[in-house]
Amino acid sequence: MVTCYMVYNGDMQFNRKNQLTMQALSDVMDIVYTEKIREDEGGTYGVGVNGNLSNRPKESFMFLIGFNTNKDMYEKLMGIAKAEHQNVANNGPRPEDLKKVQEFLVKKHAEDLENNRYWMNCIQTNDCDGYNPMANYVDMINSITSEDVANMAKAVLNGYNKEVVQIPE
Repeated sequence: MVTCYMVYNGDMQFNRKNQLTMQALSDVMDIVYTEKIREDEGGTYGVGVNGNLSNRPKESFMFLIGFNTNKDMYEKLMGIAKAEHQNVANNGPRPEDLKKVQEFLVKKHAEDLENNRYWMNCIQTNDCDGYNPMANYVDMINSITSEDVANMAKAVLNGYNKEVVQIPE
């Protein structure tokens, strides 16, 4: 089994809009990669996508794409992953994908409000970072546009890129 990682990182302003747009990009790419790499190519059981922002020790982002496959397919699948990310950067996400992500995030937020751990994280965020992550959450999620996601995808692609491929002997 071959394990593939593509990691992008770089400087990015730490603010709520960027955090939520990065989450939307991650979720959109998860949908795209599930369709294109898992279903169309049958090359992996799943592709992990994780994007996040940090304000410590400096304002920055990290975007990780990872999957397992076989020796015969990894180069092709990595090429598809890059091409699909570039497609979202150039054209924005498909409207139905963005809508699905927004609906999911709003639904998950409503469920999170029933969870004590979520409330504790919100209190900690307010204390440490100086903002309330619950304030206007639904409005902010619904205000994310296709252009916002495309611009975030471009920013990620303009960051530093490291590819790691682990091939067993």
